[in-house]
Amino acid sequence: MELTIDKRKKQLNDEYNLGLSKWEMLLWQNMGIQVNDNSRIAEKLRENLKFDLDELYAFADNPKQFEISVEGNDELDRYFIGQVEAYKARGEEREANMLLANAEQKKAELAETFASKQYEEYKHLVGVFKASSYEDSFKYLMLNETLQKTYRMDFSKSKPNLIINDRVKGQSIHGMMNFPVEVLDYIYKNIDNYTGFKKLYTDAQVEFNKLVTKDSGINLDGINTFDKGHWVKFSGKATDPDNFESNVERLKALVSNTPWCTATLASTHLKQGDFYVFVDNENKPHIAVKMSGEAIDEVRGVQGGNAQELEPEYRDVALDFLENNKEIKNGKEWLEKEEWNKRLIAYGEAIENGDIDVIDMEQFFTDITRSDYKAHFGKNSNLDKLKDYLNNNTVLQDGIVGYYSKKNNKNYTIENFCFGNMTPVNANSNIKFVLGNVMLSNSGDFDLSGLEVVIGKALFNCSQVTDLSGLTSIGGDADFKYSQVTDLSSLTSIGGRANFRDSQVRDLSSLTSIGGDAWFNGSQVTDLSSLTSIGGDADFTGSQVTDLSSLESVKSIIGSIPQKIR
Repeated sequence: MELTIDKRKKQLNDEYNLGLSKWEMLLWQNMGIQVNDNSRIAEKLRENLKFDLDELYAFADNPKQFEISVEGNDELDRYFIGQVEAYKARGEEREANMLLANAEQKKAELAETFASKQYEEYKHLVGVFKASSYEDSFKYLMLNETLQKTYRMDFSKSKPNLIINDRVKGQSIHGMMNFPVEVLDYIYKNIDNYTGFKKLYTDAQVEFNKLVTKDSGINLDGINTFDKGHWVKFSGKATDPDNFESNVERLKALVSNTPWCTATLASTHLKQGDFYVFVDNENKPHIAVKMSGEAIDEVRGVQGGNAQELEPEYRDVALDFLENNKEIKNGKEWLEKEEWNKRLIAYGEAIENGDIDVIDMEQFFTDITRSDYKAHFGKNSNLDKLKDYLNNNTVLQDGIVGYYSKKNNKNYTIENFCFGNMTPVNANSNIKFVLGNVMLSNSGDFDLSGLEVVIGKALFNCSQVTDLSGLTSIGGDADFKYSQVTDLSSLTSIGGRANFRDSQVRDLSSLTSIGGDAWFNGSQVTDLSSLTSIGGDADFTGSQVTDLSSLESVKSIIGSIPQKIR
């Protein structure tokens, strides 16, 4: 399948103003769409982008997309002749002649090997992006670029040289672009310095190579393995260059029967840093810890196939490893992730045993609404299981009603709760608590004046709902762009990102915290005097906000800053 620019996008003209990020602007410009800066059709462009991004993700489900032809393949022929010449140069005439005598078979084997590696590399990259918080435009650009081009770094000269060629479907044998998280972060954060992707990618690779020259710093001393096996370390190329090839082959052999892409990408992974595998007493792998320089890049198990979750019986092994290495970059985050998973499993067991009373409901709601740190392909079976219980387990539902009634000293009934997602089908004035997400984008008007708490996301963009004056907290993202809601005077906290761009909301005087990025560009909000923290960037371009006097922490502020600010 050839990737082309969608014709429906080309029909969009430049008479609209688009509220686009810098990566979105770059994407649309590369697609030949002339855009400016503030538009009502920006969301339509983003919807189309989600469709296109899903198409790129789907490539990871179809290895046939990466098949390589043998017949008429000049790249493969050159590689094959190079192997023959290398044997001859080493004086190994017999091996060279054997290759030539079985040329077609050997080329077919090479084609299959290259195709398998490209597929695994791409599938791994899709997993990285699905688990990341990068914006969709950046994900699309990177995935599309690696499908369209082959990038190869040459360090043989005094300066690193990036060799770029068009990727020809069914012909190109080179692997995907090298995208460790550090490289992606560098590219993503340096869009302001963009003069061309080649330079940006080269600079990112140079910075990354500086990181991987040191030992990972992982401590294996005194780590409790609970007599279940032992840890095996495979040193990366930078720390043990003499044994690199040997370490690659040993690592490949050990993980060959696991769902980990390391079975194909061992060479790539060891170029990025050290690699640790926990094996049981029969030498069977159960836990993989991939390093990227001195940072813990991934912690994976073997449960659930491509989900690569840790098996419950080996989670304590991983927890002790991470507890002893939590000072390593990303170590604390991976430790918290697996402690969280341990709690999710405990909740599930309590529910299955009918022991609802032992569940700390406040912690429970915090845990079921948080996002999974670097989940592989975005899946978490423990979390999905709990969400199913919320929808279907009447004992759990009764326990939740009792908990909220006691907590608020009120006599709530089961009719006051939406245990899953709220959609136009089930939205009504009786509901006070939504234990999933509110999905009312582009909806008509509903009476939700009684709504008090949304545990998940609250999506009211382009909705006709007007009254949410009783809403006190939103656990996840909040999206009110182009909505008709005016009064959110009781809202105290938003756990994720907050989008009030071009909304009708005027009163947010009780709001104290926003967990992620915040957009107030073009909004009607004036009073944010109670707001103390914004977890990400905040855009106040063209906003009416005049008071930010309590704000103590924010990553950065875009646009004109209100005068009354601490």
